[in-house]
Amino acid sequence: MYYDDYEVVEYNAAGQEVERYNRIGDRSVEDWLAAEAKTAFLRAAGGAAEGIGGLTGVNNYINMAGQTLGYNPNLATRDEVLTGLEQGLRSFYRATQYFHLVSAHELTMYRAGNQSLSATLGNIRPSFLAVANEESKFLIGTDWTGFRDNPGATIGSTAFGIASWIVPTKVPKISTTAFAGRDSAALTPMYQGAPISRLADETTVAGTSPKASKGNRIGVAPGGAEVMTVDARVSVVGQKYGRNIQSDSVLDSSLPPQIPTARSSARPDANNILAKLNSGAVRGAEPTPENIRFGTVRMEDHPDFEGVRAELESAGYPLEVRVASLGVDPHVERIQIVDKAGNVLRIEQRVVGIESMRYIDLLHEVGHVQQLLERFDGNSPFTERKVQLEGRPLKDARDQSGVLNDRQNAVMEFHNRLQEYNMLADQGAPRELLDEHASGVKIWHRLYRDALHDKRGKPRKEVEWAREHFPDIRDLMTTYVEHGGEL
Repeated sequence: MYYDDYEVVEYNAAGQEVERYNRIGDRSVEDWLAAEAKTAFLRAAGGAAEGIGGLTGVNNYINMAGQTLGYNPNLATRDEVLTGLEQGLRSFYRATQYFHLVSAHELTMYRAGNQSLSATLGNIRPSFLAVANEESKFLIGTDWTGFRDNPGATIGSTAFGIASWIVPTKVPKISTTAFAGRDSAALTPMYQGAPISRLADETTVAGTSPKASKGNRIGVAPGGAEVMTVDARVSVVGQKYGRNIQSDSVLDSSLPPQIPTARSSARPDANNILAKLNSGAVRGAEPTPENIRFGTVRMEDHPDFEGVRAELESAGYPLEVRVASLGVDPHVERIQIVDKAGNVLRIEQRVVGIESMRYIDLLHEVGHVQQLLERFDGNSPFTERKVQLEGRPLKDARDQSGVLNDRQNAVMEFHNRLQEYNMLADQGAPRELLDEHASGVKIWHRLYRDALHDKRGKPRKEVEWAREHFPDIRDLMTTYVEHGGEL
């Protein structure tokens, strides 16, 4: 389904429109909001009760009794509740860390006279709001990124969350969408200058709506070579750096076509700002020859935009363009959905872009798609693994093997940023644009080093992983320095 204000559009698995109707119906807006708020309030209360039951162990007895009678309630167990609390704390901690990182970088740029105070505060604002939103999710169970599409539901969950801190008996706040290490490796909110990359935490299927593919970029670098598509499964990502890569086995041919999930009746709340392969974006400029050449133009105005979008679609990563809002940053998703027993139900893949962002920022996400398609011999890591239980929202699976972790994500992001900087330098990009990207390279270089060695300098297992999948990092670093970049 796709929500456009009060209109709901339903699509089938092939992306064809099935039905279109007004979700308010004959009710007034006030009545609709009140009904949504009431439903969300009761749902939040039920979730809190389930959380208490899980912590006390009552849910285990209910589950066993239900199974004996031939019905499994699938109530949260104590381990699941504690895991949710841990994930919520971890998400908040990482958002706070990133806020400090962004603030230090932006204030340094301001003090050096490289940007205005308004630009500095504007760049810091998203990471600050992200911290506030993570705190809200943990303390009162409200994710404000869903307010635009579901205002009534957001108000209802907020009302219960606040009430639970006022009434004598307080209940734990458990967010089922909080990610642990962000799909075991969460990246942080991205802002241009030093975006952090990762895949986000969406639960609906990409490509089921025509609007879901309104903004992908793969294939052609600004002023670069044309893209050549061999067939529906050919990777066009290789075109970003002027290479023709033909890969007809990079996707899981054994997987069934993507179909709407059990939660696809509700539009995704928002991307987790700490998702893997997630990057920041800047609003694109007017379409002038120079802006088009270096990719600083709005992606929709770039002459290669439609071609890149089509190539992403054919590569299995359709572009989904969203309106800029809190917690939403460009990112790539490769999510494996499993059942309780661990059996694979489906795999969801998409590129998420922000409306009117720069074309160069779209190409950054194309770079991540290229990495996934070209560097892992058809066995690309997942950005998340979610478990689907009947009648319940998706949540992180306990088994996170094969899911991109934080350190691996740092390697991939550093590699992608080195390629991007070198490409811009080869094209003769303005110094200001190069400095902007260099600041991101520096930050990710530090995270890259921390990912490969501990504080005592002892190599981690990710060293061999990096050598196997990204053996060209050392050469890219050499080229980066030759172009005037500093590490």
